[in-house]
Amino acid sequence: MEQKLFNQMSQQERTSWLSDFQQWYAAILPQIEQKGVTGELFAEFERGLHMMEPFAYCRAFVQESLRFKDYGARRKLLRRYADKVATEVQGMIGMMKTVDLNDPNLLTPHVGRPTKDEQAARQLQAEKERQEQEEKEQTLFGKKSDIPVVETPDTESVSGSMGGGTLLRLDEIKWLLSPALQEAVETVRDLRNQESVNATSAKLLAEQGKPESEVAFFAEQAIECKKQYENIYEHVDSELAHVYVRLKEDTTYIAKIQAAKADPQEWRTKLRVYWDKFDDQQKATIKQQVIDDIKRNDPEQAKIREAEEKKKKEIADLIKYLTRKDKLNTPRRVKTMEERYQQLVELAGEEEAKHYYPVLEAARKDAENYTINNKKSKNNEEE
Repeated sequence: MEQKLFNQMSQQERTSWLSDFQQWYAAILPQIEQKGVTGELFAEFERGLHMMEPFAYCRAFVQESLRFKDYGARRKLLRRYADKVATEVQGMIGMMKTVDLNDPNLLTPHVGRPTKDEQAARQLQAEKERQEQEEKEQTLFGKKSDIPVVETPDTESVSGSMGGGTLLRLDEIKWLLSPALQEAVETVRDLRNQESVNATSAKLLAEQGKPESEVAFFAEQAIECKKQYENIYEHVDSELAHVYVRLKEDTTYIAKIQAAKADPQEWRTKLRVYWDKFDDQQKATIKQQVIDDIKRNDPEQAKIREAEEKKKKEIADLIKYLTRKDKLNTPRRVKTMEERYQQLVELAGEEEAKHYYPVLEAARKDAENYTINNKKSKNNEEE
């Protein structure tokens, strides 16, 4: 089960998390970098991964790391993600200490001058009451609150941020899009401006009591403009989600990004916010589309990829066999485990395989006890 995102945590949960992370970041992370992932630091590496899981852009890294346990090769990436988390959290610390102006206790009358927080809370309450009164006013089309008000948009924005991700601008990501979508993106500014103008016209005509047909013309124009640019946004989101997958799966595409003097991992982190807009079924479809495209357009890379996938599956199967707990560790099973462990060393390397050696050692002891108990049982039967 995934942890909550950081921005979904309660005040108490954030405070507890912050205390643990600061201690780990200051004292443990430098040791991991200097000494490597050995002994107790193996568990500390995993503890750090779990602490970074509440941040959406860390989750892919965390899941892959916990799956393959190749921590020795991931120390630099751990530092990079930990630094990013530390920077983001530093900016949130002040926010975490902010007074809640919606607290009803701040509105309670008392003797003496109100504090600054109480003054701000009262101003906020007065503004809310003013807005509620305004919404009750009747217009030609019913309550004023039912008439949409379109604010002047940031015409360079692509879409909102999710899960704490960073809002990107069209001029930042346009180079990652297909030529056809780049042309469509060029029309977004005009479409949003047209929507704003038409919506404002509809609102003014409604307030002036003009015929519904006149108002409807501008309202429909505003709606049509919105549909057009939202359709462009949906295509942008889809293409950026495909790019997100390519930056991990498509080695040819990764080389192209590097040739453009861009960091593939950094861009993958930036694009995580678009990937998270899709549900699990949609994500699976996008991944399959990318893989099919690679196989169709780059047979050589597809061959390498299939070999890597086969190797990963073999490693996963070996680890599963070594760690399964539903079988007795008999001498015969231990012999097979020793063979599988050697295969794991050959496929994954000594550094990764050594984490499962204690499992093999424990199985050997179980097998010795199994043999001893069997002998005792036979002796008892003979007596």
